[in-house]
Amino acid sequence: MSNYSVNLWGSNPMDDNDDCWTGLDFSTEEEALKCFYNLEDYFNEFDLEGTRYVECVSNVQGEDLNEVREVEGYATTADSDDWEREMAMEAAMGFGVDGYNDFYGY
Repeated sequence: MSNYSVNLWGSNPMDDNDDCWTGLDFSTEEEALKCFYNLEDYFNEFDLEGTRYVECVSNVQGEDLNEVREVEGYATTADSDDWEREMAMEAAMGFGVDGYNDFYGY
């Protein structure tokens, strides 16, 4: 098991959501924080597209590293609309028409 993870999110991970789409694991805090502040050196353009937040967390019990920051330049309004539509479709797959309608507040 790795000690640290850097994860890319479509929305704030503190909002108790489930839209972390990729991440990398590291053995040291120094390596993880370097990635956290230099995303382009570790992730390709496809991974970063639509990213709104990046999170750096410790996977070691007793350590409380949990850094979150907003990422500028990768998320656009079009990405936001696409992401919202995707979440509605996932709700529909799980809960049918009611899930889709609930997502949009119909």
